[in-house]
Amino acid sequence: YEMQRSLVGSEMCIRDSRWVFHCTTGKGGELMFFSKEITPSEKNGTSQNNGRPPVYLTGLNPLSLYLAAKFTAAGQRCIILNDSPACRELCASGLTVKEDRLLQRQKYSLESSFWIREAPEMIVITSAAATLRSDLLHLSPSKIQNTPVVIFSVVEDYEFVKAFLKTPLIQGYFNGYLMQEKSLLTILGRQCSVELVLSVDNPFYTRVTGAFQETGNEVKTSDNAAQAFWNNFIPQTVASLLSASAQKNIYNLTKDEQERNLIDKCLHELINLAAGEKIEVDYATLLKRIYNTPANYISPLQESLSRKQLGELGSLTSLLLQKAGNDDCKIPCLRGILKNIYTRL
Repeated sequence: YEMQRSLVGSEMCIRDSRWVFHCTTGKGGELMFFSKEITPSEKNGTSQNNGRPPVYLTGLNPLSLYLAAKFTAAGQRCIILNDSPACRELCASGLTVKEDRLLQRQKYSLESSFWIREAPEMIVITSAAATLRSDLLHLSPSKIQNTPVVIFSVVEDYEFVKAFLKTPLIQGYFNGYLMQEKSLLTILGRQCSVELVLSVDNPFYTRVTGAFQETGNEVKTSDNAAQAFWNNFIPQTVASLLSASAQKNIYNLTKDEQERNLIDKCLHELINLAAGEKIEVDYATLLKRIYNTPANYISPLQESLSRKQLGELGSLTSLLLQKAGNDDCKIPCLRGILKNIYTRL
């Protein structure tokens, strides 16, 4: 048999040629044992989808669930690297995806794992900044060499991720509106899109763009990482902070003249920060993205603060101040909004 060294503490997995036995601790402290027969394809390290290697996703959030569902619908096997009770419950019950624009509802079976079991087709990191470091522990650098790694997490510095994984990263940005309630994932608004910082001469260009195009998303590519960052960071930051501060959906804020003035001031502050890095962004395009927010959409930051979870707020604050060079005079309006949020909390 083989002892899986990636499982430690109260959970252990011992695998022989045919069966997997799991030992874990129940709520009352009792030992619980489970077993599962391994199929020949699992034993040989091949996927169940015509031999295609699986895509592994880190993070348990609306984006990871959305991508898992879309990849699965495209015939690509997906494995979520998460062993939390919430993930196990989703895998047991299945995920229902509701697309408002298509008036469709479909149920998907999900697969999860604590570690990389077989050679991956691609790694997709969707972890929130606050949980990124712990989620990276699910990845074994030796198993992902010569594998494209796409990261949607927005952090101050990607160097620690590169150093840990020992591989280049492909930065990704998602433009869409997702909301999750237990096992129901709702896709609001128009067609979702993905922007990848990926040049055409990258050896993974065809594989990565093709995989995302198969999901039905509009796929854009750029070879300017700073431009892609500001184009996505500015509207998401303004919408998230203002909705969290006012405790209103961004759609409702756009109907209030005073709030519209705040949107305008915050946009210009961030546009000036981008200009400091010699990046030009289009004001009208950014404003349009904010105003196109669906009426019933609640931003992840607004939702997390309603549950008194401060991790994402702290990460966003740190990134914003780092971009401003810790100079409050550059972002007086945004600084006031942050102060209002922290005072209320």
